[in-house]
Amino acid sequence: MFDIGWSEMMVVAVLTLLIMGPKELPNTLRTVSKWVRKAKGLAREFQSGVDEVIRESDLQDARKALEGANSESIRKTVEDVIDPTQALTKTSQEVKDGVEAITKEDKEDHNPFASVQKPLADTSSSSAEPVKTSETVKPETVQVDNTTSSKSS
Repeated sequence: MFDIGWSEMMVVAVLTLLIMGPKELPNTLRTVSKWVRKAKGLAREFQSGVDEVIRESDLQDARKALEGANSESIRKTVEDVIDPTQALTKTSQEVKDGVEAITKEDKEDHNPFASVQKPLADTSSSSAEPVKTSETVKPETVQVDNTTSSKSS
């Protein structure tokens, strides 16, 4: 930092010992170390303040960029990059329309018992009762014997 070598440090130490004397040297070193600690603390506080200002300015720039880019413009940009000719969009719309048409047909014609409900063509009797297509089936209760027997040897 100050580019002081060991020889210069030795000269400063000898001069300090001669000027202060051995009696006052410990108190002087304590005082100097307190000043150095205060100076380092001030430098650290100043550096953290500068870092905070930089961080806040970066955050403000990022906030402005995010506010400027709404979700619709992002979606449009992504669509332009992925599908510039809109071929995928057209194909996906055709698939959606086809699925909707099949679903609509299926809902209209969906009857799982369609083959059972249609009466057979019986020309001989016109007074026959209609065929029952759905009956309520009651489940039977089955008891299981869970006891186990052990053989004794």
